[in-house]
Amino acid sequence: MPRPLRSIYPTVRLCAWAAFLILLALWAVATLSWPLARDQGDFAWAGSVILKGGVLYNDAWDVKGPFTVYTFALAQLVFGHNAWGIRVFDLLIGLVHLIALAVVALRFWDRQAAQYAAVLGALFATWLNFVISSQPDTWCGCIVTIVVAIVSARPRVTLRVIAVASFLVGVCCLQKPVYGVFILLVAPFIERNGRWILKAILAAVIGLSVPILATVAYFGMRHALGNLVNTYLLFNLRAHLKLGASPLDQVRTFIRAWQDFLPLSVGVPLAMFGAVVLIARNKRFGMLYLLWFSLNLLVLIIQGKYFEYQWVPLVAPVALGAAVGLRQFREFRPAAATAVLATFILLFINDPLRSVKEWVLYRAGKISPDDYYSHFVYLNKNHFDALAIRRLAAYVEEHSATNDTVQVWGFDAGINYLANRGAPSRFGYTYPLQIGKNNPYQDSYRAEFLEKIRSRPPRYVLVPSDDAFGLMPVSSDQSFNDFTAFRDFVRAHYDDEKRLANWTLYRLRGQ
Repeated sequence: MPRPLRSIYPTVRLCAWAAFLILLALWAVATLSWPLARDQGDFAWAGSVILKGGVLYNDAWDVKGPFTVYTFALAQLVFGHNAWGIRVFDLLIGLVHLIALAVVALRFWDRQAAQYAAVLGALFATWLNFVISSQPDTWCGCIVTIVVAIVSARPRVTLRVIAVASFLVGVCCLQKPVYGVFILLVAPFIERNGRWILKAILAAVIGLSVPILATVAYFGMRHALGNLVNTYLLFNLRAHLKLGASPLDQVRTFIRAWQDFLPLSVGVPLAMFGAVVLIARNKRFGMLYLLWFSLNLLVLIIQGKYFEYQWVPLVAPVALGAAVGLRQFREFRPAAATAVLATFILLFINDPLRSVKEWVLYRAGKISPDDYYSHFVYLNKNHFDALAIRRLAAYVEEHSATNDTVQVWGFDAGINYLANRGAPSRFGYTYPLQIGKNNPYQDSYRAEFLEKIRSRPPRYVLVPSDDAFGLMPVSSDQSFNDFTAFRDFVRAHYDDEKRLANWTLYRLRGQ
């Protein structure tokens, strides 16, 4: 490097990093204005039912585990009933995750690798949109990274460390049972001694069982254990773990989803180089890394859906492997390391720049709230349109009383949450009433639903059209018409009051 450039390089480098960090900070603040997507809206509604004294599964049906909904309830308890509190919680979890990732990189390599891991982890996070972020799978990915940090602290794990790591894995099992496979992360650090291995297995079983048994006891005392089992375990096993596609189609879906997830498609080649380097330097750390990466892939394959948010926990090991690869480049080719890092930044910088630009214009009054929220569409406007959801919630809130109930015949209980209106039954969103033959409980669920609706008719019934998607191949308006008992009840007691976007609002007659 010429001497004049060499003299100003540190200043230029410092300014570039300062600008990058400022952009990340602004992006983080901008995410607080992101609306709740469909999943987050459903979880938030269920969490609000809990805070009002209800019990999950008894009073708020949801397909996910207790970890999911009670975390959303905790966020509301701390930050209040709003749409931004869960985003704050998500950012805090993200910060903890980056710290844990840096700790792992520091143990695997050195401080420079830890800095690279934190930068790449933060950079990859900016690619996550309003739908993929604030998902409990992401939070479980944070817990798993903490487990990796715990077990890699010493050459051999103690029984206490195994128990603590297993406890954290048990917490993840309360999100999805499949996360139990991460108990294997302690394997590379267990002493090869028969009696000690038995003690280690016992410690792992005890640690894993504590959060699960505590949950079982809690739901048992609240008379909800049967619904916990029927919903969280049996419904998922019978309705979701049925792979209709052939193995070849599954492979094609996997590859397509992988290619579409930018942090993986561009990060994995460098991460694999980092894995080879890591194995050469420390076989035990290398085995732990490969196990961490492989178990995340196994969790994806077992679920068989390859939804975008399910890939997010894999971002941490990819960031770590890529960080080790960059560190090795820096050791022998500093210019190559700088070029690769700059390439990553250029690949990912567009999304946070656009988000910050839109947010600044919105906060400055240059664009209206409607124009701002019209950008938050997932798949298509009929599938999820944040602006339409906001308008529906505002209309319902304005034209009903606080103690009125609202029934959404569809997948968007977030309307109830935003309008602060309860649902007449535990089915705030009616996915389990709509999916047909894939749901062995549909007949009993519909009978329960009709009983609640007839005994306590909601002020409004909201029905969307043309909203079919993978898990629900029949649109809501069609399933509404097919459910003749409910359709006839609505036609007999409700007026077609308004159409908003692809939604029809039915209002209870005389109310």
